[in-house]
Amino acid sequence: MTRISKILSVAATICALHAGPLHAQSEAVRFTTSFPFYVSSQKMPAGTYTARKLDINSQVLLIRDVDSSYSALVQYHPTQSIEPVSQGRVTFHQYGDADYLSGFTLTGEETGMQLPESIGEKRAALAGERVASTRSVALQSGVPGY
Repeated sequence: MTRISKILSVAATICALHAGPLHAQSEAVRFTTSFPFYVSSQKMPAGTYTARKLDINSQVLLIRDVDSSYSALVQYHPTQSIEPVSQGRVTFHQYGDADYLSGFTLTGEETGMQLPESIGEKRAALAGERVASTRSVALQSGVPGY
């Protein structure tokens, strides 16, 4: 292989590596809830929402409704599972009559996102309200970015 071929091969590989994250950055996931919920301290009404990473290198999600009336920024911790998830889900912890966004698993991925407990969720736990249940709703992946 000539020197120019090697340089072109390396350049093509670098370009291919960057194409994936750029594509992933422009995608979002969509979910619909029939109940209101909290993202950090922001109360969100029942409805359809999208979630997307602000930047491929950060661990911050933008969650907002389809009308852009309600939105919240939240940090997350990456999670890992043994096998790819067959159906993406968004999970909520329920304390009394309040639901708190807890995390995401993405269809076909072995990684997910776990949100830290918010102050309100910690208060509910300290008040003796145990997690009554964990709710989940299906995700619609591959929603074009906005």
